[in-house]
Amino acid sequence: KGTKKKWSKGDRKAKLNHAVFINEATLKKIAKKIVTQRVITIGTISNENQISASLGRRLIRHFIAAGDIVPFGHCDRHLYLYRGAKWVRKEKTDEDETEGKKKKGGKKKKEKKQILDMKRQQFVGLLMSMLK
Repeated sequence: KGTKKKWSKGDRKAKLNHAVFINEATLKKIAKKIVTQRVITIGTISNENQISASLGRRLIRHFIAAGDIVPFGHCDRHLYLYRGAKWVRKEKTDEDETEGKKKKGGKKKKEKKQILDMKRQQFVGLLMSMLK
């Protein structure tokens, strides 16, 4: 017999070396950044700071007790959503919209919509004349 056949030829996902302990400097850095975040989950904390998910859960409990983050809902059985206590929704003004990206093809879309509306009106008129 030869060597045993390997069925899996695909790339394997690399094992993440996330930290399971945290030091004071990292905790201060996370605390400074977390109060202004829009959405905070276990996954976002874990991925952004390269820490394990169990440590992320403990940090969330710590920041809730400190009042730095506020729960605002949940998406699934275990996915709870939080946001930073200092996060504020920015209101869009007219100036912000004009400074943003310019829409492409706006005229063409309006023209197509007008043509479709005219065709619809003609079709409705034709149906109404047939029913009389």
